[in-house]
Amino acid sequence: MKTRTFILVALTFVSMSLYSQNGNPPGPPLQVNETNMECDVVLDIYDAFVDWKSVPPVSWGGNMQALSANDKINKGAVCVANKNDTNGNGDVDWGDNNVLANPVGRNEIDMMKLVLRPRDAGVSLNGQAMLTKISGGTIRLWKTPEKIPGTQESLPLTVDVSTLPITWYIEVKEPSTTVRDIELQVSYGGTIDAVKATAVWVDLVETFDDPTDNTELSSLGVVGCVKVQIENDIASNGSKFGYGAFRYRSEFGDTKLGSRILFQWQIKPLNTNDLISIDGTRQRETSNWKLDISSPFEPPCAFAETTTLFPFNEQMDNEFPNDDRSKSNQDVDACVQTQTVDGRFFTWDVPSVAIHEEKIVEPPFPLYRAFVDDKTNFYEYVRIAPVNYNFNPIFVGPGLLLGSRASEKYAWSSAYYTKKDAYFKLDQDNSEYGHSHLRVNDPTDDISDYPISYIINQLNTSYSLGSYSAWVSSFNNEKSVILTRYEDYNNGGGCIQAETSTTQLNLSQSEYDLIFQGHSIHLTELEDLGVSAYINWHLFKSTNKQNVLIVGSHNTNGNH
Repeated sequence: MKTRTFILVALTFVSMSLYSQNGNPPGPPLQVNETNMECDVVLDIYDAFVDWKSVPPVSWGGNMQALSANDKINKGAVCVANKNDTNGNGDVDWGDNNVLANPVGRNEIDMMKLVLRPRDAGVSLNGQAMLTKISGGTIRLWKTPEKIPGTQESLPLTVDVSTLPITWYIEVKEPSTTVRDIELQVSYGGTIDAVKATAVWVDLVETFDDPTDNTELSSLGVVGCVKVQIENDIASNGSKFGYGAFRYRSEFGDTKLGSRILFQWQIKPLNTNDLISIDGTRQRETSNWKLDISSPFEPPCAFAETTTLFPFNEQMDNEFPNDDRSKSNQDVDACVQTQTVDGRFFTWDVPSVAIHEEKIVEPPFPLYRAFVDDKTNFYEYVRIAPVNYNFNPIFVGPGLLLGSRASEKYAWSSAYYTKKDAYFKLDQDNSEYGHSHLRVNDPTDDISDYPISYIINQLNTSYSLGSYSAWVSSFNNEKSVILTRYEDYNNGGGCIQAETSTTQLNLSQSEYDLIFQGHSIHLTELEDLGVSAYINWHLFKSTNKQNVLIVGSHNTNGNH
């Protein structure tokens, strides 16, 4: 019996020794109390997603605390493979030194902090420790978080333990092959301590943008909130993707006109569910033109142009998501599908306009879109942060700069050209000026097709677009409505009254169905109008979004 007991103890000792040198034993993770570790010197590792250069450090998703003695082996730290451009200077960060903040970018945030220190505070140690890379891809060790030239260390590295603690920063070039495949060890006095880490990157696998594509969502692995979104946007003809009319409602038919695009992404390595949170987002570049009537009594018919640049062109961070709309915890637009067991996930976007009467301004002077020409360039990408990070906090604004970009930026574009039909709904404009499309700039496309530019050519002084207005008057027990169409003249110089129609009305009526200029018009008095009231009901709005502003004139929808 004693012999058996001795053998059992001896085997237990051997098992512990192998664990300390070679990683996890079979079975459940071993719970280790750091104060009882064999090593007199220990390694601490921190997740990336922290600007360690700033004082104090700034978190972009990292928790700025060292992983526990158990987690640093059994879970490991996480970072983005340093293939992005955090400071926005046009250079991939792996090949860039002095990655420092500037007007369009941040300090480096993709370095994992590594600290070598005595296990017990206040203890004097002598001799040398050896820091070694046991496994993993191409990594570099830096003394500074911004990678100052001359501060890179070579591994293996011998350290005088009397100088501890020492801090380094780990940079990884490519995504891990498997989770926790990066391992660093320190050996001292015949004992070792180790940390592990995983570098993550995301690739775009495929986009779904063809209206004739009948691929079943279940066969793709699309589930959860993304599936709900796609099913919500199915067209009356059953199509799920691409340009056209969609979002079928039985009482209205299709209610949207525009583009639907599904992105399928692949995370490297697999099995990172317990390590990262993911978010799909995008940037947008637009130039807008509109014929606007700002005053209901003296419409200037001004032809105005406004421009929305990409964030890095307007002195915002180059990864700022200016097309990430306000979110809430209940907002399906904030949805990103959880990654599948094989590391895939999906994101969805639907740039579009409402087909039915879409108000621009609320009463008492409601303005409705008469037509919309929309051309937009996008950059789609994925950002990540450590697991349980909230990419969808409740906020109001154009987007939030969160986490770190973990994919390339993928270019795509959407355009829809619309006009009013006889029932006052937006319909596709198939004239020579209507070039509606959804296009993705993948390697099979003609690169000359992107970025998109759109030339606006102004016609002569006879401007064919304008605004209808309705003047409802009540006098001597009579009521009438005067419908007027205004036109721009002299290239935005003002308004002229082009056409007028007067209709006598029943004094007791508050709703009127009228015909004017080929349109079926329904007017409703929302309150007692008194003696007279002016309702600017029909605004012609030309919105043209492009990559390059080309000054010219405007002939879009000249046939309206």
